[in-house]
Amino acid sequence: MVKRVIIGKRGTDYGLFISPPGVDADTASPDQLLVNLTLAVSQIVMIGIAPVGSNVVPLGFTRSPYVLLNTFQVLNNVSYSFAGRVRPSPFDVEASGATATINSNGLSMTVNSGLGCGFTVLNQAYT
Repeated sequence: MVKRVIIGKRGTDYGLFISPPGVDADTASPDQLLVNLTLAVSQIVMIGIAPVGSNVVPLGFTRSPYVLLNTFQVLNNVSYSFAGRVRPSPFDVEASGATATINSNGLSMTVNSGLGCGFTVLNQAYT
């Protein structure tokens, strides 16, 4: 019988493992798994800041990662003023937001930002 979901120990790792139909989650390779959450597989692999403009960030992956962007923007209100990361990017229609383009299937990414932005690169996107 095929095990599709494992919560707990799988080999020497502990975590949550989910395989597609017809694939045994106990024997599947990490690339075959739909979800592979373990302490051994860190989901956040890079955090950084991209200044205003176009910036190429080397990644060195062989598949496209998942990227979160946070635009730097100053917010003013009668009761507060805030300067820092704003999520999501762009915060409002008047802001010049940020985009990230993955190059060569994860070898690098190009971050374009009108205000400067922070980025978080995760090991993979969940599909």
